[in-house]
Amino acid sequence: MIPKPATLNAAFWIAIATPILSVVLMVISFVITYNWQQEIAADMRAYLERAGLGDTAQLTQQVGTGVTVGTYVFMTIIFLILTGLWILFGFKMRAGRNWARITLTVFASIWVLFGIGGLINGGFAATGATGSGEALPPEIDFNPPTGVFAVSYTQSALALIAMIAFIVLVFLKQSNWYFKAAQYR
Repeated sequence: MIPKPATLNAAFWIAIATPILSVVLMVISFVITYNWQQEIAADMRAYLERAGLGDTAQLTQQVGTGVTVGTYVFMTIIFLILTGLWILFGFKMRAGRNWARITLTVFASIWVLFGIGGLINGGFAATGATGSGEALPPEIDFNPPTGVFAVSYTQSALALIAMIAFIVLVFLKQSNWYFKAAQYR
């Protein structure tokens, strides 16, 4: 039995904790965004009812809510599947499988790029105009809540820092020796 170096153990725990925390933060972001969208929908419905379009407003709100919830549930399921695979590969890496280390390194590198992008744009863009160029009702606040930005920046920073640390840890000398030794057992 080859002893696992501390560098590999640290990388393993990063591989376990980071995707789980990322999914939790994503769900929190979905909840905040959903609540904000519901506030906007209620304001739009009141605005459209004053304009004599109450039936249209109600149908639009119901369809919008269904699409939003369906999208959030679908994305959460996809992210849970990816998290499960990531953790499985983490266990394989810890067992000395170099292919798992390489696979996780490729995915971690992609995650680093997404983390940089998320820190640059905040992960969220909002505009105050419709696609046709018409102004939206001024009494409705279309600015997203601060919590959306806070969670998005936190998720991006976590991914960036954790994935860089992961990549460094799995390629330090002690980790490399472990993978070479594991190759001969």
